[in-house]
Amino acid sequence: MSCFPAVPTPLISFVAFGTLAGCPYILTVGGTQNFNPEGVVPYSGAGFSNFFQTPSFQSSVVGAYERELNITNNGYFNKTGRAYPDISAQAAPQPVIFTGKRHLCMY
Repeated sequence: MSCFPAVPTPLISFVAFGTLAGCPYILTVGGTQNFNPEGVVPYSGAGFSNFFQTPSFQSSVVGAYERELNITNNGYFNKTGRAYPDISAQAAPQPVIFTGKRHLCMY
């Protein structure tokens, strides 16, 4: 199996970041910020693959997520697609060294 499947025609839903993020052979990492509440950083992404099916290890979590959404955005994502990212970690604030001094860069 390849990470570059044929594009379905016609494509009527939102095409997320790209095919590689949904590929089952690639570990996709997302970024979060803050702690209470924790949220996604604006430069991170997430979604459902239009090309690869939900693997068995994701089915209970994806099912719970879809039930929580109820019908919000129904039809705009592939309910049977592989969810990504696989894991997420704190991505902001980012430590930056500038002119020899440490700074925290907030997005």
